[in-house]
Amino acid sequence: MLTPRGRCFLVLAVLLAGSAWAQDDENDGGLRRPSRLTVGMGDQFLGQLAPDGNTLIFVSNRNIATEIYVQELEQGRERRLFDEGADVTWPRVSPDGKHLLYISFRNQASGQLCVRELPGAEGRRCLEEETSALQAEWIDASHIALVSRATIQGDLRLSRVSVARELSASPLLERNLTSPALSPDGRWLVYVPVERSVQQVGPGFAARASPHLEVFRLDRPGAVPIPLALDLPGQTGQPVFARDGRSLYVVQFFTDSNADGVIDASDRGVLFRVPFAAEREDAPGLAAASSPDQLTSVSWSCEYPAPATESLIATCSRDQSLDVYQLPLDGQVPSTWDVPRLSAELKMVGRRADQLLLYHQRLLREVRPKLRRLLMMRLSQLHLAAEDFDAAEFYARRMHSVDDPATAGLSEPLRLLIDHRRAMKESERGRMVDEPLDAERKRMAALDPAAAPSPPSAVFQHVVRSELAEDAGDFTLARQELEAAQLTDTTPRAVLEAYYERADTLYRTLDDREALVEAGRRLSMNKVFPEDDQLDFARAAVRALYRGRPYDEADAVMARALASAPAGSAYAFALELGRHVNALHDERPPRAVREALIAFYHQQKEPLRRRVLVQDAVERAAGLGADGVLEALATVYVDDAPPGTEERRQAERLFRRAMMGRAYRRLGRQRLDEARADFDLVTQRTGSLESAVESMSLRLRAGVSPEVVEKEVTTSSASMARPLAHFVKAYLMARQLPKLEDDRAHARAVAAAVKELRASWQELKNQREVHALSGAIHHEDFLRGHAPAAAERANRHYLIALDLVRNNVRYRAMILGALGLLHTQVGNFHIALGYLEQRDKLPYVDNAPGLAVSLSRARALLHVGREEEAAQAADQALAMVDATPKLARFVPLVLDRAALYNLAAGRFERALALYDRELPTVETGPSDAEGLRNRLVVRLARCAAELGAGQPQRALEDLDRVERDLATPVVQASLTWAHATPQHVQRSYRIIAAGLRANAETRLGHLDAAAHALEQRRVLFLEQFAESDRDEDLRAVTLAEMRLAENAVDRRDTTRAGHWLGKALEHTDTLIERTHAPLDAGQLDVLWFAAQLHSDGNTQVPFDVHERLGQAQRALIDQRDPSWRSYLAWIEIYLALGANPPAEIRDALVLPAQP
Repeated sequence: MLTPRGRCFLVLAVLLAGSAWAQDDENDGGLRRPSRLTVGMGDQFLGQLAPDGNTLIFVSNRNIATEIYVQELEQGRERRLFDEGADVTWPRVSPDGKHLLYISFRNQASGQLCVRELPGAEGRRCLEEETSALQAEWIDASHIALVSRATIQGDLRLSRVSVARELSASPLLERNLTSPALSPDGRWLVYVPVERSVQQVGPGFAARASPHLEVFRLDRPGAVPIPLALDLPGQTGQPVFARDGRSLYVVQFFTDSNADGVIDASDRGVLFRVPFAAEREDAPGLAAASSPDQLTSVSWSCEYPAPATESLIATCSRDQSLDVYQLPLDGQVPSTWDVPRLSAELKMVGRRADQLLLYHQRLLREVRPKLRRLLMMRLSQLHLAAEDFDAAEFYARRMHSVDDPATAGLSEPLRLLIDHRRAMKESERGRMVDEPLDAERKRMAALDPAAAPSPPSAVFQHVVRSELAEDAGDFTLARQELEAAQLTDTTPRAVLEAYYERADTLYRTLDDREALVEAGRRLSMNKVFPEDDQLDFARAAVRALYRGRPYDEADAVMARALASAPAGSAYAFALELGRHVNALHDERPPRAVREALIAFYHQQKEPLRRRVLVQDAVERAAGLGADGVLEALATVYVDDAPPGTEERRQAERLFRRAMMGRAYRRLGRQRLDEARADFDLVTQRTGSLESAVESMSLRLRAGVSPEVVEKEVTTSSASMARPLAHFVKAYLMARQLPKLEDDRAHARAVAAAVKELRASWQELKNQREVHALSGAIHHEDFLRGHAPAAAERANRHYLIALDLVRNNVRYRAMILGALGLLHTQVGNFHIALGYLEQRDKLPYVDNAPGLAVSLSRARALLHVGREEEAAQAADQALAMVDATPKLARFVPLVLDRAALYNLAAGRFERALALYDRELPTVETGPSDAEGLRNRLVVRLARCAAELGAGQPQRALEDLDRVERDLATPVVQASLTWAHATPQHVQRSYRIIAAGLRANAETRLGHLDAAAHALEQRRVLFLEQFAESDRDEDLRAVTLAEMRLAENAVDRRDTTRAGHWLGKALEHTDTLIERTHAPLDAGQLDVLWFAAQLHSDGNTQVPFDVHERLGQAQRALIDQRDPSWRSYLAWIEIYLALGANPPAEIRDALVLPAQP
């Protein structure tokens, strides 16, 4: 294989090369994202943070068995904590951090409680009782609460286990329960009660967990369990106390996320925090009456909370695998956010899961009855839109508990609507409990707008009656009910939104555009709405006005409507905006259209209208690909948005997206100065790390010194100034790593670069660019020193970066390629191929990093036995190089890989053509040690291709040159392998050359010359065996002797044939003695050959063939292995024939298949 001159395919190049597309999804100060702590194959779960705050202990099934691992958060490297020799689970660190409890399945298949000392996990002690240990929690540093059962059909029980030299248990609570949690003061026990449904059902008992918790006083004799039903929908589980005992963390399963019709622990979990005043006697009652604080959104599906002193550890499900994550104790929404900040954030999020989280937080902070009821209504409607009927009904019922006469009666029609939609869904699934018509009549009868307790309730009842009528097929009644609703200036927005949603559905069904436009226009004039709500309805009305019309007709219709609209009204503004948006027809609008839009923007003095204008125009421009419009709007918007506001954050997000897109397009067109100016602008304005990477990369490419780059790449963003400075220094250090020849200097540079990133780790740890750079630094460290720890760290950072890329295709492709390269270089070819196959589905750019990924994929395919695909992949890489002049320097390397992989695939003609093209380039290259080695290797590989292509004479000519070179001291000095002596390397090349020469001479009929080459090969293998004492070398000697015997038979020299068979049998006997194997396929092959020659009665061998065949037959019979049947069959034939079988039978004997 050709050795590249220097590291042509640097990992940093893969990570930090530019591309031609961009997606903006940077973490810009909104909702927090949980930080991923664990990576690797399989699942990582049940994480626990030790009291030192830096040691993470968790369970992993990466090696099939579940094992306990430990990881230092600062260093990131993980290791197995101890080897139990069996499955283990449920690790829990003692409050003082000195012991670890866990459940072991080594001695008891049903589970056994064990304890080890930390940090070394020595001193294994287990509870020696015939019980099935299920769960355990620390009561204090010397006592454990254990959930177990005595028999497989017995009830669950809670025991107190004393931790001393021996573990001993005593009863604590006779109760079917799970997930016990004990307060730090030891007074309170919180658990999930388990209800047994039948007494006996075979090998276990049927049970289900209660939907609520129970609380028990441990310090009070005769205490009874106290129900603790939290004010949340769904099922509560997995309680655990905070370290200070003042709150309780739980997992709530409140939506049927897997659509199985039941809300249980198989659904997606959401973490909540419940206030719990452990020092008070009425703590359970206060907790039940409180409003739990939602910490995570349903999209993360987190369970098993483990609060530490300063952070919360949890197991979350992402991309069908489990990993351990870390987040602040107050969760994804900072506790410092007030109502205005939450309202602003709600306008920026788009996912329903995030809206539910923010609305729940908004509800916690609201004390006014009317708004609390309306917020509950909004939560119910969000759940209802997602068909989470139980959660929707929960919030609808809670609305009834709020005392607000102005909005009384909204709960009942909402609950009827939920029942109706649930029934419709059940009907779609083929499940009907009641007669549909009867059920609908009852619901219609229950809705009496004339008797509604409040005007909003009357409006909402009309809305619900309209939907019931439409679903029953009565469109006339549906319209009558909707138009009977009396909207006033006091109708709440939640009701008006429900009204407009109903109008939109109905009037679209009826194809009544005018009615829908009028509905939106009327709502935009409603005085109850603030201006932003009025604008929303006005824009909806205008969209209904021009939707589906030709551009000219739409403009004319809006112009007529604008003539009669009240000047300065929200509706008039929306009509003018609609005309400007409608004028955007294609990706390159006329200059006049763009200038008119920008002028209309500058005419608006109110920030709200400017924001709305940007929102609608950007939505249209993005759909058309009108990048020029996006860039112009982004620039003026970010200039006008006040710094430090949520509007500024939104403006910066738009600015990044627009300007980065333009920068990448310019970069793709090789307009490097313009691209760099755009990247600089984004970096300066927003502190974007992605744009900073590109700015630095372009400067370094242009020959700017690192010192100058460090001074020029800065930002005016106050929050990013310091983190960006550290990131820039680390990046520049990383780019210099491949150029450092001295290993000590390289190690110091790696440490310095890592230190720079760690200096602002709190601000940077959730940025994908930071983890990508960290992975590249450790990857480069591995390439230099080949330390497994460096590869593990690189892999960890790459996987975290991959978790953070979200919808950024560019970074996903980059990280997948880096992971593929890393695992290819480590030797994990199956793992590497998985990443590279994912990478191959994404676009490529014809540059060095793309070429590196392509060649790595080809190499991985070769090593997993897919040679044909490897050859095809290498040919594609060669085509990429040939078609791209700037990649010309990589031609020799790619040629060599393509030739090698075609040779391995048996495509000899193609391989020979590639080697013929490659060898002249290598021959004219430098004559240094690397060049001399490459010439020898390429010529030797061409010999193999020539033999495969049927050109043995050419092969001999090349072999003459190879053998002369191997005898030259300067060439010998160039042949070096890692961890091998020069003599071993030279001998290995001579073995290859001797084998090729033997094959070539045999092809040409030069049997004496072939015998000489085989004897040389045998001597070389004997020398290698004497030095290495490896069984593989002894097998190679045996194979050489078998070939010598075959050669002797071809030369009709039966004496030498018998001699070589005797030597081969001696070596196979030695091999069996060394390996203690009852049989060896090589020995059976020698006996077959000997029996065939001995059967003619003319060939003498130095051993008793009949006796050895009998011994082999007995050994084969004793093994009773089907894979040996073919050998047993031919041995029986030869034994039956005796010494002189008929010639026609002898000629019919064939070599059996290898087992």
